Amino acid sequence: MPNSSARAGVHPVSRLKDVTEGRLRLGALETAGFASVRAVYEAGRYELRRLPGVGAQTADRALAAARQLARAVEETVSVRMDVDRPEPRTTALVIALRTLVEAGPELRRAVDAATRLDERLGALLPAASPPADGWGWCSRGGSADGARSTRSPNCAS
Repeated sequence: MPNSSARAGVHPVSRLKDVTEGRLRLGALETAGFASVRAVYEAGRYELRRLPGVGAQTADRALAAARQLARAVEETVSVRMDVDRPEPRTTALVIALRTLVEAGPELRRAVDAATRLDERLGALLPAASPPADGWGWCSRGGSADGARSTRSPNCAS
């Protein structure tokens, strides 16, 4: 729910108390600098439990309340666009959303595959770069495709 956590960032941490009907002690969270619901939402149980005065029950309740607020935000927030007065940011958003929709459910797998390929090729690229003079393979009788010949159409005579 990254989008809903972004919107939850505008809610002060005191809203967590409302969600838990006053059963949540926020003093330790506020003292530690947690000012928004988003900060709690993104912190995670381990980080919250490391805070002085925050035990397992407080951490779990705070996270449950933050998730509940994030879900509520996700269900109620809507985006409105004025089609009669388009703005560059609105146009960029629509293009990005269309790209995501067209990519469909395979997007995550494609990104993961591209990342793995980038990592593998990144190590090989320095060795594959052309010689410093740019003509090393031509002067040795090679061609752009790696075949040996007496005269390559890719090399100057």
